[in-house]
Amino acid sequence: MGIYTYEDVLMHLPRAYEDLSITDHVLKVDRQRVVLSGVVATQPKLFRHGRFSSVTFKFLAHDQQLYSVVAFNRPFFLRAIQLKTTYRLLGIYD
Repeated sequence: MGIYTYEDVLMHLPRAYEDLSITDHVLKVDRQRVVLSGVVATQPKLFRHGRFSSVTFKFLAHDQQLYSVVAFNRPFFLRAIQLKTTYRLLGIYD
């Protein structure tokens, strides 16, 4: 990273910023990036497809819509995601 002095720390700027503000309902269009806030409504389930895997669960957003969430090749989500816990999800709306 090339950070050796205090000045290097102050001048080090990230390449991009993630906007994690909640996506408005009217902006949810197929294949677009969305950010949702809500609670996990069902226990996550793991499915294996050969060497690939997927974790699926239902997510109740704060706008009271129920979404089906699929996380590909993230088997550790099965232990990390807790039922009825609030999360902010970033993903692709499909």
